[in-house]
Amino acid sequence: MAGDKDPSEELLDAIVQFAVTPILKRIGFRKSARNYHRRLGEVVQVVNIQSSHGSSSSEKKFYVNVGLAFDEICRQRKFEILEKPRECECDERGQRWRLEHLYAETSASWTVGVNEENADANANK
Repeated sequence: MAGDKDPSEELLDAIVQFAVTPILKRIGFRKSARNYHRRLGEVVQVVNIQSSHGSSSSEKKFYVNVGLAFDEICRQRKFEILEKPRECECDERGQRWRLEHLYAETSASWTVGVNEENADANANK
């Protein structure tokens, strides 16, 4: 069926839902798909969970991207001040990085995988 997610995509969604979202919501971020936004004064903070295009149905590689969008930079450049900028829009409105560039001991990417037993269990839901 069109729109059905593969098992690794479902596993990543579950990790985001049960591990990432509660932590970020607790500190004031709002969720939209795999994007999180929080305004602190004149700055919007962005966290994005990005799937790799090189993933397969049994293994999903993903990255954590972060960005800052500054209202003052938007005003100076005559850009619209966005409450929910995409992480890539932070390039022209402030800064953006992959998480490993901010924390040296952080992995450049993460991979989640499902074995055949887990994939069969997910398919039978």
